[in-house]
Amino acid sequence: RFYNLSMNALLENTIKELGFPSLEEFAKHQAIAILTQKILTYQKEIEKYISKYGMNYSEFSERHSEISHIDMLEKEDDQMDWEIALHSLHSLQKKVNSLKEDGDIPMNERDYRKRIEDYILNVR
Repeated sequence: RFYNLSMNALLENTIKELGFPSLEEFAKHQAIAILTQKILTYQKEIEKYISKYGMNYSEFSERHSEISHIDMLEKEDDQMDWEIALHSLHSLQKKVNSLKEDGDIPMNERDYRKRIEDYILNVR
């Protein structure tokens, strides 16, 4: 049966079986899920630096020269990586918020994963 459908029709049918009204809503939900995973990665990286230095980035920037228990090159590398992580985190959060504001998201992440699991079990 599936071989008689074009790829677009197959994708559209599969996406509707997963509970999404359109390919666009599915793509939006997938983009949000991927971006959310990247956000979690940056949050963990930022937490690593907060734990390492015992302070947030703005405090670290102000007191950078006072920190003597860590090598200067390591501090410089950490400062650049920390700043990049913060910038990336804020950028991704803005992108996710924009995607979420642009229409309703059809279901939350748990519902989405459950639908996919159910779908996979039923295909076997």
